[in-house]
Amino acid sequence: MRILVISLFSALILLSFQANGQKDTIKETTAKINELLGGGTVVSFKKDELIVEVFKNGDIFRRDKVYINDLNADATTYLPDEWSVVLRCSRRSRDCVDRRLFVHKKQSQYTRLTILIKGNEGIKDDLVSNLKKLIRLYQE
Repeated sequence: MRILVISLFSALILLSFQANGQKDTIKETTAKINELLGGGTVVSFKKDELIVEVFKNGDIFRRDKVYINDLNADATTYLPDEWSVVLRCSRRSRDCVDRRLFVHKKQSQYTRLTILIKGNEGIKDDLVSNLKKLIRLYQE
């Protein structure tokens, strides 16, 4: 019985370390993405939502929200004709991105989330890679 209790306790400790390690990795990956974006666009989480805020002249211009489980990590890509990194929703989710434009006070639904990187295309590969990693980590 004692061995069973010790084994169970050890398993719980290991699971706790794994969960904390995963949270740290999510925080580190989010910080790396924000570093790549340079402050004009900020990625964060609130509960199960990925939030991408775009700032212009220090004021919030746009806020996109999407449930992280609605995203397809494998479909995250760079579109050179749009100068944007695109995070696509999974097939089961229609209009999964809630986009609010603060300047025009407009709110709409979309099937993808776009991050404009025009003029900073050198970060595209690192940004796509880290966004895919972030989605996968969060969905584990």
